[in-house]
Amino acid sequence: MQDAEALVYQTLNLDETLITLLGGKDVGKGFFRIYNSPVAPNADEYPRITLFEIVNTDEAAADDESTMSDVNVRVDIWTKDETILFDVTNRVKKILKTNLLCTVKLGAKIYEQDTEVYHKVVEVYLLLEQESE
Repeated sequence: MQDAEALVYQTLNLDETLITLLGGKDVGKGFFRIYNSPVAPNADEYPRITLFEIVNTDEAAADDESTMSDVNVRVDIWTKDETILFDVTNRVKKILKTNLLCTVKLGAKIYEQDTEVYHKVVEVYLLLEQESE
C-alpha cells in the first residue's frame, strides 16, 4: 500500500508558485504553510493548507491479493483573505491533476464567522497500484 497522504503532501510542497501564494515558508516562526495533518501546529498562521487521508480501501484483486488501493485524501484550504482563495484552490487543483492520476472535487466556500476564516475543501480521489512486499 502506498502512502497517498504523503504523496499528495509532497506533490503540493514541491510547487513554488503555491508556496508563494500561501505567503512562503518561514522556518524561524515555524510557518510551513502545508501540513500533513488535519490540524496546523500554529493556529494563527493564514493562509495554510492541511490534509489527511479519509479512506483507503483495497481494490482489483488478483490471485487473492489486492493490486490497487482506492484512496480519498481531503485537502483543506484556510485563509482570512477571501481574494486569494480562488487562486490557491485553482493552483492546488492544477498541481494535483498535472502530477497525479486523480480526480479532484471542489467543495463549497465556507466562511466561519467565529474565526473570520474562509475554508475550502478539496477532495482528492486516487487509484494507486499497491507496492509488492
